[in-house]
Amino acid sequence: MTQVSTMQTRPGGTAGQSPVLVCDLDGTLIRSDMLDESFWSALAADWRAPFAGALAMGRGRAAMKAEFAARAQIDPALLPYRAEVLTYLRDWRAKGGQIALVTATDQRLADQIAAHLGLFDEVHGSDGVRNLKGAAKAAFLTDHFGARGYVYMGDHAADLPVWAAATGAVTVGLPAGLRDRVQVAEGGEITHLDSGDSQGQVRAMIRSMRPHQWLKNLLVFLPLLAAHDFGLGSFLQALTAFVVFGLVASSVYVLNDLLDLPSDRAHPRKSLRPFASGALALRVGLLLAPLLLICGVILGSFLGLGFLA
Repeated sequence: MTQVSTMQTRPGGTAGQSPVLVCDLDGTLIRSDMLDESFWSALAADWRAPFAGALAMGRGRAAMKAEFAARAQIDPALLPYRAEVLTYLRDWRAKGGQIALVTATDQRLADQIAAHLGLFDEVHGSDGVRNLKGAAKAAFLTDHFGARGYVYMGDHAADLPVWAAATGAVTVGLPAGLRDRVQVAEGGEITHLDSGDSQGQVRAMIRSMRPHQWLKNLLVFLPLLAAHDFGLGSFLQALTAFVVFGLVASSVYVLNDLLDLPSDRAHPRKSLRPFASGALALRVGLLLAPLLLICGVILGSFLGLGFLA
């Protein structure tokens, strides 16, 4: 259940004016990261996309984001938005406040998301040269909205310098240790939204591997039963084969889920899968899929080249 710890929902601005509520995108407005989203979307459309992104990275992180954004085909309606954040934004707007979406995500993707939600008065994203994150974002916001002219809503340690220059802070799903480091301008107020994301990460990772599908691999034990071979050595070999098949299959399941995000999110049941729902970060899958495959190959090598083939 989402819990809200609030000191004051509308911190006051300076000179009698209400500050603008500035909302971050990645990890704050959505339970995902648009760089990861655009990477997998671009890869699903063209296997050469990662190589183009790597070349663009030579011009900086913002250039890489622009490259993937240009290649990606993302439906904003299917992204895993945080319900508690949307509610906060709508309440702020209902009270007459202004809201800006300011994000390190490429501008074209930020514009698409803002157009879909219809909540923002301004939208500012990375432009292929400037990566709007951390200290760069803090400097931009101070220059654009004035000193203490904004309340900032974020979710990451990179937002600490942004909060430090703000008149108020709204944190989303921050762990307790990081919450203690959040500071705002003197007299500002801090609101904490607890998203509950810190719980169940291991469980979500296991779910993404679909261990229930491993039951199919019990077939490897049938030859032992048919031959009435109940020796310990034969059993251990069959058990190893069972685990190897499961690991390799799970690596494929993870990769498939990452490449099929749009179709999974549009499906009433598959939309609940860890990656589609945002319960598990896409970059976890980027590591998990090859790790499972490598572990399967290493373990399978003990059974010989014939088994690996």
